[in-house]
Amino acid sequence: MAIAAALIAAAATITGALITSRQVPLPWASGDAGSSETRRETVRESVPGGPKKAPGIAVTPKSLTFSCEGESCAQEVRVLSTGTATLKIAGIEFEGDNPGDFQHDNACAGQALDVDDECALKVWFAPASTGSSGSATLVIHQNLKGDATYVRVSGQGTQQPTDEPTPESSQPAG
Repeated sequence: MAIAAALIAAAATITGALITSRQVPLPWASGDAGSSETRRETVRESVPGGPKKAPGIAVTPKSLTFSCEGESCAQEVRVLSTGTATLKIAGIEFEGDNPGDFQHDNACAGQALDVDDECALKVWFAPASTGSSGSATLVIHQNLKGDATYVRVSGQGTQQPTDEPTPESSQPAG
């Protein structure tokens, strides 16, 4: 009797999981009562005893190199939620050798990204002096287990001319 009850419970759990994941056609779930097409969709509800949900992250690119200065030379870092749970971006900062030489628009900070959602963060090189170079690491703090997410940044500023231009002579060459 106990084995039969366990088999019935297991069958009910599997059937419930297949219906919840929409891998079993349900005529009343679609507009066509006679349709036998199986629909596959990502379901965000958790199934008891199923895999645990966890956030995931994909960041592109993994590094940025700047050869100009200022916000007009901004480059984008895209943050994509790839897991099975909401990705929460707590904060964004720079660390490393020259963190003060870089800035970002803070566009993704404080956001909660559902699965497959993304945000774009603008980053630019803003050194204290023209012509200098620097490197740092963009740190994206999020709710994943383990370390933050890192993007390496480096920049070389444009060099201003050092020689004073000479005024043109008003005398004809002769």
